[in-house]
Amino acid sequence: MKKIVITLFVIFLSAAGCFSVKAQSTVDAMKMEAQREMNVGRYGEAIDLLNKYIAAHPQQPEGYNLRGLCYEKRQQFELSVYDYRSARKLAPNNKEINANLSRATNTWYTLLYNNIEGYRREIAINPKNPDNYLEIGKAYKNLGEWAVAEQWYDKYLTMTHASSDEIIRYSEILAKTNHIAKGWPILKRYTEEYPNDQRLWSRYGYFSLWLGKNKIAIEAFENSLALKPYFKEAMDGLDQARGKGYVYTINDTSVYKRYNYGLPQVQPAYVYPIDRYYKMLKRNPADNDTRLTLIKALYKANRFEEAAQQLKILKKNIGMQ
Repeated sequence: MKKIVITLFVIFLSAAGCFSVKAQSTVDAMKMEAQREMNVGRYGEAIDLLNKYIAAHPQQPEGYNLRGLCYEKRQQFELSVYDYRSARKLAPNNKEINANLSRATNTWYTLLYNNIEGYRREIAINPKNPDNYLEIGKAYKNLGEWAVAEQWYDKYLTMTHASSDEIIRYSEILAKTNHIAKGWPILKRYTEEYPNDQRLWSRYGYFSLWLGKNKIAIEAFENSLALKPYFKEAMDGLDQARGKGYVYTINDTSVYKRYNYGLPQVQPAYVYPIDRYYKMLKRNPADNDTRLTLIKALYKANRFEEAAQQLKILKKNIGMQ
């Protein structure tokens, strides 16, 4: 192991200096090219470039802000608001980002209220169509008016059998209104009906956990992870059920899976294995093989500072001076 670390350290020092500047310039070139595409109205092409830029710089607000502008120009206001929220979390005092978020939010909310009025008129014409009730419920959910959204979802569920996607959304509403006991039997029934949906198992796990049914919660989270290993929502829930203190934030996993209600995420090609290695090391800091694998993954993703930090820890673990 010591020989491997020494070799890796020498390679890292020599290669990082040579390639970090090149890698950085390549990533920055993506952002510049995206801005050029935006200037000529090619917003789809700009979004593709910004996806790569954000993957390389997930903690830089500029990428989210630019992509939010692209979505706004394409009138995809929900996605633009999510990106602006991501940017604001990283730069809460940035005037441009705050102005963009305010503008896009106002536009989106105006459209949502207009849609609500349209669906109300449809209900007046045909009160037996459940889809109109659903759309109103979804609109109020997006507006953050959780209690009203719950009322419309309740009407919808009395009229038709909901899909698993709608039950996922409904669970988010019930979590916000703190109607956990109301949602628990519904989620239990739907996990029985859709046993291969890891999202339902995970939500059933959280509702069980919040009701103090830890044994059921652990089983539900384990079922979710058996269907989709490393599903972060379920992993965090399982840790919490086992007393490790994670705090779960409701996220809509039924649609727009790349968005986390304003929390930045990198693309799976980069973040998925790295996050997994970090989580494994958090549970077992002495796992030198995993730390070495993490270092290689960080280096491959051009995250040289993190790789250097992990290399120092690895050297300390194996007793190198």
